[in-house]
Amino acid sequence: MEIYPAREEPIPNIDSTWLIEKVNLKQKSLVTPISILDKLNNNKPEVLLILGAGDIDRIVSPISKLYAKN
Repeated sequence: MEIYPAREEPIPNIDSTWLIEKVNLKQKSLVTPISILDKLNNNKPEVLLILGAGDIDRIVSPISKLYAKN
């Protein structure tokens, strides 16, 4: 997801795309709060950790409901 600046100005040229390119994993993706539900519906990891700031808490309930279906 996008980087959420908390009480500071965003750092020029530093965004989620820049950060994910630094992650040395074959399987990685950049998602939005809307696209994460589709992604998880198609591929539910056994362990899911949700960390963040800003309004990330808004996706916790929909994700919980998605996992509760199975």
